[in-house]
Amino acid sequence: MAKGGERILRRLVVRMVVAAAVAGAAALLFSRGLEDRYRARVLLNLAPMPFKQSGEAPKNLAILGDPAAHVSYLTVHMQEALSMPDYTLVLTSEEMATRLCERLPERFEAAGWEPIPLSIGGVRGALDVRSKILLQTADKVEYQRIVELLVTWDDPKVAAVIANEWASQAIEMATAMRTAGREGAVELLEEQLNQAWARFDDAHERIEILDGAQQIDGLARRLAETESAITSYQVQQARLSAEMGRLEKQIARLDEEIARAAAAPEQSREDGAASAAVAKGGQVREELTRVRSLTASELAGAQGEQEALAAILVEWEPRAVALRAELARANKERATFELQARTSEKRIEEMSRNLDAMHLSAADTVPEFKLASSAVPPSGPIGPHRSLLVATVVCLAAAGAVVHFFGMIALRRYARMLEMALEE
Repeated sequence: MAKGGERILRRLVVRMVVAAAVAGAAALLFSRGLEDRYRARVLLNLAPMPFKQSGEAPKNLAILGDPAAHVSYLTVHMQEALSMPDYTLVLTSEEMATRLCERLPERFEAAGWEPIPLSIGGVRGALDVRSKILLQTADKVEYQRIVELLVTWDDPKVAAVIANEWASQAIEMATAMRTAGREGAVELLEEQLNQAWARFDDAHERIEILDGAQQIDGLARRLAETESAITSYQVQQARLSAEMGRLEKQIARLDEEIARAAAAPEQSREDGAASAAVAKGGQVREELTRVRSLTASELAGAQGEQEALAAILVEWEPRAVALRAELARANKERATFELQARTSEKRIEEMSRNLDAMHLSAADTVPEFKLASSAVPPSGPIGPHRSLLVATVVCLAAAGAVVHFFGMIALRRYARMLEMALEE
């Protein structure tokens, strides 16, 4: 039994050695056929975008609300750049790989090299962006300002050339992105400023039309004349009413005197007075009757004049109401245009400050990426790790030999048990 176990172990060791030797030799031959991989590195300094407007003035000036003083204290602050995941997407995009494929042949030709075949997929696969997180909180992630651009290639010199060209293209692309954003913002602000000026000019033109045609002044003058005439007619009506009251009282008094004068002759006849007294009483009554007739005629004239004034007032009062409504409408329209002009003026002042700050930002030529360290040809390869590959293959082959050996033993045992079961 012991000899059988020793035989099994010897066979296992032999198989493991043979399998490891064969696999190791194959892995060694395969690894020798692999090309060395070199990695070139460029360091870029991520600069923040330059300007951000701040309209905070000192408190003593902010309380006054003086736009001119406010402009004097207009400040700008540094803006945050894009986040690193966004930069990674941009720097390793197909467009970036296409740019490199278009520019690298010129670099290779300038270096005196033979044309090197390039593909967008191959170039894009060789690019890698690395950055580190300096600070991370629940609502903010802050990355380090130094960004690593790594290029892996089978030639150290080519890797360095690609890395340096990639850095140049990265700086150019980031600058173009920022410039496009600033130019778009400037164009948008200029368009809004022009619209505000158009509203301001339109409001002043409307006000000038209202003032130039003297609509409001003319309406106010006509309304004043109409109200003055109505007041004059009302005063005349009041005077006529007082005069009519006086005449009515005078007629009533004359009626009483006429009645007394008519009664006096009769009394004189009863008393046997002289005919001269009777005649005199008749003359007094005739005179009173004549005066009453004249007073009645005057009262009738006053009544007619009163009715004429009432008819005039019936015509003029609606005219005054219409003039008041039209004047109120014109004043409201002018107030609306004045409000529009003031609002547009404030908007123009505010947008002018914003545009000045944006022009200041657009005039800045500092690139968003700055070259911190250029790439140099790497001194040694980063792969492949041939010894590690051979050792891994040898270990896997030895383990596979063990599994195969004991698997075959178990398979034979189960095969004999199956044969015995079939014979029974």
